[in-house]
This record gives sequence, structure tokens and C-alpha cells, in this order.
Amino acid sequence: MTRKHSAFQRWVAGVIPALEGQVVAIDGKTGRRSRSRESDPLHWVSAFAAQYRLVLGQKAVSDKSNEKTAIPALLETLALKGCVVTLPWDRSQDSPSHPGAGADYVLAVKDNQKRLAESIRDFFEALEAAPDKPLISDTRRSKKTMAVCSTGG
Repeated sequence: MTRKHSAFQRWVAGVIPALEGQVVAIDGKTGRRSRSRESDPLHWVSAFAAQYRLVLGQKAVSDKSNEKTAIPALLETLALKGCVVTLPWDRSQDSPSHPGAGADYVLAVKDNQKRLAESIRDFFEALEAAPDKPLISDTRRSKKTMAVCSTGG
């Protein structure tokens, strides 16, 4: 291990304990203009500490469809206890987390996953909805509804 690498690890170790309660976003990206005649485009999954605007880790994937295997591998390398982890939900995933992670997860489901989105919509419609409160920002007004439930796990 080089001196630069160990210095970087010490610096990251100083930041990691401060992550408790913070949002860490997990998402896959494709490198712009990374495709060539000889090779496929570059794909990777990153963990981004939102408050610190810091990439905590990355995992390369062979193609876009392999994100579902790269995400758990990336999560295993990170100390995310007490964090709120946001990530895309793929209908083929069984579990978004790894055992003992100690993090809370927020899963994003797109409407192009019709059956999954519909079953989630039906589930939340069955809950007693919280009163609607308009959310006003500097540039726009939007309406958001929130419901909280336990997964029983």
C-alpha cells in the first residue's frame, strides 16, 4: 500500500463516523462517450454521501444489467450503520441490503415497472393517508403525500 493510499484511508476513516444519520445515495451510471468500436461503454455503481458531496465508493459492472449484483457488493464494503441509503429498486432484486448493515433504506420504483409500481400504489392507498400539505419552494409548488409503515422485519 502506498503512502498516498494509506493517507487517503485515514482521511476517509475520519469522515465515515460522521455519516450516521446522513443520506447515502446508491446509483448506477454509464460513462458518457465511453463506448468505442472495440469496447462497450463503461458502467459503474457509486455510493454518494449527499451532505458531504463525497463519493464513498464505486464498483465497476460489466454492463447495465449487472447493477443488481454490484449494489450488494458495494454495500458490503461501506460502513453505513445509522445511514439512510437511497437506491433504485429492480423487480428482480430479493433484498436491497446485506445482513447486519444497520442502515435504513429508501427504495425508488419507476413507473416503467408497471406491476411493482401498481402493487405499491395499491398498498399505500389502503393505508390511512396523512393529510395533504402543500410544499412551497422558491420556484414551484408541489403536493406530496407521505405514509410510513413497517415491513415487519
